[in-house]
Amino acid sequence: VFSRANILPLIFGLACIAGLCALRIADPFMLQSVRETAFDQFQQISPRDYVETPVRVVDIDERSLREYGQWPWPRSRVAELTERLGQMGAAAIAFDILFTEPDRLSPSRLISDPAVAELIDRQRLESLQGGIPDNDKMLAETFSRLPIVLGFARVGPPDGGSPAVKSGFAYTGSDPVEALPVFPAATLNLPELETSAAGLGSISLAPDESISVVRKVPLLWSHDGKLYPSLAIESLRVAQGVSTILVHAVSGNGTLVQAIRVGNYEIPTTPEGALWMRYSRERAERYVSAQAILADEVDQATVDAITGHIVLVGTSAAGLYDIRATSVGENVPGVSVHAQLLEQVLSGDFVYRSDWVDGLE
Repeated sequence: VFSRANILPLIFGLACIAGLCALRIADPFMLQSVRETAFDQFQQISPRDYVETPVRVVDIDERSLREYGQWPWPRSRVAELTERLGQMGAAAIAFDILFTEPDRLSPSRLISDPAVAELIDRQRLESLQGGIPDNDKMLAETFSRLPIVLGFARVGPPDGGSPAVKSGFAYTGSDPVEALPVFPAATLNLPELETSAAGLGSISLAPDESISVVRKVPLLWSHDGKLYPSLAIESLRVAQGVSTILVHAVSGNGTLVQAIRVGNYEIPTTPEGALWMRYSRERAERYVSAQAILADEVDQATVDAITGHIVLVGTSAAGLYDIRATSVGENVPGVSVHAQLLEQVLSGDFVYRSDWVDGLE
C-alpha cells in the first residue's frame, strides 16, 4: 500500500530521472564539456602504450633550422631531403606542410628581380634565363619518382579551391557523403607539385579549427559531392600501393559511417567517419631530425628508422605555430597527431563507443 510518506520520494525520484534523461538527450555544451573532460582524464590515467610501428616523423626541428636556416627552406633543399628519404626506402613520404606559393628563393625567380637585373648585363641576362634552375620544377620532378603524399587545408570559399582526387573510393550500403564533415574550400599546393604527387589528403585535424584538444580526427571529408581522405589515411593507402578506400556506411537516422578499409587495415569510425584518438605519451623514438637526414654522413640507425616506414614530414619548431593539445595533457606538433593516428591503425589499438552507450547514459 502506497502512503503519502513513500509515494512522494518515488515521484521525486522519477522526476529526477526524467529530468536527467532529458538533459542527456538535449546534450547541452556544458554536459559535452564534462564528458570530454572525463574522456581526457581516462586517457591520462591509462595512456596508450607506445609500440614500435613503421611510422616516423621527420622533424624540421630547431636543430635543423639552426643548421640550414629559417623556414621556408629553398625547394631545392626540400627536394634533397625527399630524395634521401626515397633512397633510404621510405614506404610513403607525406608532407604536413603546404607548398602554396612559388619558391621565392628559386634562382629562376631571383634572376627576374629588377634589382638583380640591374646588376647584370642585359645580353648576359637573356642568355642566362633559359638555363637557370627552377626549384619548384626540381621538386616536382623529385616527387614524380617517389611515393609522395601532399596535404591540403580546410579554408573558407573565397580563399581556396578544389583539390584533386587521387584515391579511388567504393562503399558498401549507403553513399557516405552526407555523413562526412564538409570543407567549403581548400588551400592548395602549386599545380605542378600536386600533379606529381601520388596522393593528396587533408591535414586539417577537425571540422572546427578552433578546437582546443584534438580528441577525434576525421578520416574522410566531403567537398562538392566528392570524398577526400585525411593525410594519414592517404599515406596508408600509398604505402600499401592500393588504389581504393572502402567505406562501410548504413542508412538509419540519416547516413552513418561504421568503418573504412584501406588495404589490409579495417578502421572503426564514429558515425561521421572520424577516429577517436587514444594517445601515447610523446616519445623520442617517434622522431628523426631532418638535420640527421641531410647530414654529410648519415648513420645506419637513421637509415633503419626510415626504411620501410611511413614518413611524415613536419615541424616541432615553436616559431612555426603547429602545436596541438592532446587528451593526455601534452602539447605536441600537429604532425604527431597524424603519426599517432597511423600508430593506432597499424597496431589495432582503437577506442570503441558502441551504439547502445548513448541509451545507457
